[in-house]
Amino acid sequence: MTADAMGGVWTYVYELAKCLKDSNFEIILAVMGEAPLKQQFDQMLSIDNVTICYKPFRLEWMENPWDDVDEAGEWLLSLFEMYGPDLVHVNGYAHVALPWNVPVVCVAHSCVYSWFNHVKLTLPESHWREYKKRVKNGLSSATKVVSPSMAMLSDLEFHYGSVKNSRVIYNGRTRHNTGDKDKEPVIFASGRVWDEAKNLKLLATISRHFKWPLYIAGRGNLNVECGRHLGLLSESEMVSWYKRASIYISTALYEPFGLSVLEAAYNNCALVLSDISSLREIWGDAAIFVNPRNNEEIIDSVERLIKSNEMISEYARKANIQSHKYSADLMCDRYVEIYNEMLKIN
Repeated sequence: MTADAMGGVWTYVYELAKCLKDSNFEIILAVMGEAPLKQQFDQMLSIDNVTICYKPFRLEWMENPWDDVDEAGEWLLSLFEMYGPDLVHVNGYAHVALPWNVPVVCVAHSCVYSWFNHVKLTLPESHWREYKKRVKNGLSSATKVVSPSMAMLSDLEFHYGSVKNSRVIYNGRTRHNTGDKDKEPVIFASGRVWDEAKNLKLLATISRHFKWPLYIAGRGNLNVECGRHLGLLSESEMVSWYKRASIYISTALYEPFGLSVLEAAYNNCALVLSDISSLREIWGDAAIFVNPRNNEEIIDSVERLIKSNEMISEYARKANIQSHKYSADLMCDRYVEIYNEMLKIN
């Protein structure tokens, strides 16, 4: 299985690996990109069915990464020869097309073309054509293509053409039983601050209009005076903030699934979310939806919630009920089904 430690893919792999242990799968985890933090390494090493291998190759969604991507391909094939896995799970696209000679599942967590389309409202410039070619080749080479939402699958087909043998498997998280905490008059948000898609700088800027304080967790520098930036938090620290916050807000411009939203819903936060197709698909009527580019609408929606304890309680209840559809166990069961189909195991 391939992975990187720069965002939600790491959390997804961790959740999947924990559950796959009970299904007797062993995982050779090939990590590329930035080195995992110590807490990430320790987290993954706590699962005894995972062997971690790491090389600092640039990732396919970065600017002009192709020499690194090709070298990474050679490294991955050497790992394949060393360990002899029965199947390959690529959390990306370019390496799906390598000569594996075993079934390959391609998991489409996001992509550059859909990111540009939703965030910049345009398509990437011509120097991204090699990326598009490699994505199309990867999708067509996969035994199975998995997407975390119908919205993401639609984006793939819009930008790269029909995707055969596709399936939607919603992401899932493990519920953390750390005891109940009284909710506080606090709004919480999280994400990679440097990623324009998360739209956190806008949120921090308009937070001065909220009657309750907004706290933002995530790697990067906001460079905005408003908002309270907590930086990168550990998993236990994140859970503590979810439990404290009465409201969780995500004004993301692009979010193929949104694991942080799910964690907030598990912990009884009322949700204020971007009115984008993926979040509508996943959360239905269990959230208040806002135009992520309309400051006044965001501010008004937050203020309506703050003024009504009953409204906060009702949306927290609905979010928690909806969150039960997205557990780590359910996600794992769907992946085991696909793996067994690929391996022709009954």
